[in-house]
Amino acid sequence: YFLAYSSDGVEVMHPSLEGTNVWDVEDKSGSGFKLVQEQIKVAMNGGGFVTYAWTLPGSESIGDKITYQEYDADWGWVVSAGAYVQDFNKGANLILLVIVVVLLISLVIGLLVITLYSGSFAKPIRQISNSLLEVSNNNLDVSEIHIKNKADIGKLATAYNTMLIQ
Repeated sequence: YFLAYSSDGVEVMHPSLEGTNVWDVEDKSGSGFKLVQEQIKVAMNGGGFVTYAWTLPGSESIGDKITYQEYDADWGWVVSAGAYVQDFNKGANLILLVIVVVLLISLVIGLLVITLYSGSFAKPIRQISNSLLEVSNNNLDVSEIHIKNKADIGKLATAYNTMLIQ
């Protein structure tokens, strides 16, 4: 909206407030903050932001509103544009929700992968351990262990099988 002001008051060029003097309009916080006067002051000092409490659209609730205003010397107008802070937070909240969902999905997938991967190590080691325990108890009637793994666990199984044969 645009604020045209003179020494006898401020006139708003806004679809619902056109021609209304808003010089003494206060924000909805009850603090006595005269928002239009502050907007004009900020605009005349090079432009900037003003935050104040205002009624949310279609509601009786009060929310924070932030406006940016600048002075247009050619027209003698203060041009002000604003939005409710909660509108900014909607996007941030959506991003936060997406991050949390991705984190949870990654955590579940990661735990599944770790469980399956660690199981591929643990099962052969348990087999070798159980067979060695039987041999240590003088039970030589144990069978060979066949493991497809060619790494250290596979070498351990091969060494165990060699021990059984000799």
